[in-house]
Amino acid sequence: MGAYDATLTPFFNVVAGYEEAASFYDAFAYFLLFIALLCVLYTIAALRIIICLVVILLYFSVTFPCLTASYFYAGVGKLGPSTTCRIVGTAFVFAASMVAWYLASRRPFDGSLSVA
Repeated sequence: MGAYDATLTPFFNVVAGYEEAASFYDAFAYFLLFIALLCVLYTIAALRIIICLVVILLYFSVTFPCLTASYFYAGVGKLGPSTTCRIVGTAFVFAASMVAWYLASRRPFDGSLSVA
C-alpha cells in the first residue's frame, strides 16, 4: 500500500497536481471503486478456500464502497456524510482485522500447513 500512503502524505503534496481539491477526491474515489470491484471478484474466487478469507474479503468489499462514497461526498463539500461513510468503512476494516488476527493465531496450532 505504499502508493496509497504516499498519496495521503502531505509531504508528497499530491493534491497540488490538481486544479482543485474536489477533482482529487473524485479521482481517488474512482481508484477505490475499482479496488472494491477487485475485492468482490476475489471474494467470489475465494469461496473454495478458507471461510476466514471469504469473510475478510467480504468486509473489504463493504469497506471500499464506503470509502468511495466518503471521497465523493468530500469532493462536493458534504463533510457530514463523508465522515460518516469513513467511520463505517473503518469499522469494517477493524472487523476484517479481527478475523485476520484469528486466522493468523489459529493457523500455527492446527497442525496443517496447507491452504485448503
